[in-house]
Amino acid sequence: MWRFKVRLYLFCLVVVVLLWVSAGSGALTKDERFKESVRQAELIFRGPVLNVQYRNSEIVPALNPETHEPIVDPCTGDPVWVDGSDLPHTFVTYHIDHIYKGKVPIGSPIPGRVTLRFEGGLSVPDDPNNSRILRVSFSPLFDVGDRDVLLVKGNTVVLCPLVGGTDGRYRLITDPNDLIPKVYSEYGQRIVFRPVDDANLPGSARRGPYQELATVTEFNVGPYGFRRVRSEFQPPPGNPAYSTQGQFTESEFHAFLAGYVEAVHTPQELQSVPPIHSADITHPFEAHPLTPATGPPTPDEPPVEMERPWLDGIPQDELQAILEQEDEEARLLELTGGNPVLPKSDCEIERLRFGGAPSDISGPDGKPDCRTDMFDFAVFSQLWLDCYGPGCGE
Repeated sequence: MWRFKVRLYLFCLVVVVLLWVSAGSGALTKDERFKESVRQAELIFRGPVLNVQYRNSEIVPALNPETHEPIVDPCTGDPVWVDGSDLPHTFVTYHIDHIYKGKVPIGSPIPGRVTLRFEGGLSVPDDPNNSRILRVSFSPLFDVGDRDVLLVKGNTVVLCPLVGGTDGRYRLITDPNDLIPKVYSEYGQRIVFRPVDDANLPGSARRGPYQELATVTEFNVGPYGFRRVRSEFQPPPGNPAYSTQGQFTESEFHAFLAGYVEAVHTPQELQSVPPIHSADITHPFEAHPLTPATGPPTPDEPPVEMERPWLDGIPQDELQAILEQEDEEARLLELTGGNPVLPKSDCEIERLRFGGAPSDISGPDGKPDCRTDMFDFAVFSQLWLDCYGPGCGE
């Protein structure tokens, strides 16, 4: 009898240890990621878009590392440029209505405004007949009149000066159903309130179900209009994390975010945050190289261009959405290590990116579900009962 009690005690001890390891390691939860985003931001503010302008980065010639002479393409005789040269960039100017974290930006010619610089946009904006458009998947798309809450970091330094790329933009849009301003993601997902198991935090902000909004699906790049075509993710039925209840209104999100910033920062930390620099479109700038410079192609090794004739018949306004979807599939394929079976849920993507918790060994469908609960307990119990005693598993 006492041997049974010892085995039962050890079994419970192992389960407790596994639960503790799960809580202290592995991937960050959505709530932890939101907290980290707020902590990383150098400026969090609310305001409307006043102006959207475009300018290309400067042309920087590639130099021979030994002679420091400009490199010339042997095929064409043209100079070779460093990656990042002559790339379109978007300059988005906001009026700052309210600052949640950080200080008034420096370098803006008009007080109370800030200009953010994003890679991508319209090339040669003064000549629409000779324009090109560079679309960067991790940067949001802006129109004059948009109203947002932005989590800013690295303005004029990084390609997209928002924490988490598009995740750093919270859109304030009037719901056409009840005419109340509410909060949405870049792609039109409702931002909903969720309680957390932390008495020091006022809760968390999660992405909920998608809502069809013309402000989200239609946008402009210079004189050109585009429309997003959405590939909808279907959440599991009955999952409370995707409930339509609890969506933030603008006023609720304002109070929540103000309290959240104070909860995750001490007054000394908030005071020590340095002001960011506002971008100036009148000043020339150089973009960071996208890839290491490898020199020009040789006549024996011409660049390979993939032919895609199936794209020729697609209308231009739909082509952008198709290319965005291809970019997303390419990122997922990289996560799977080339496995053509792509992840289907947020949990599968999270496990590929950050790894799973040691105690997450099962779920409702018999596979890990990014939670440690009774499904994992049941499998562990079965394994324990199937094999115990000296020499077990040998």
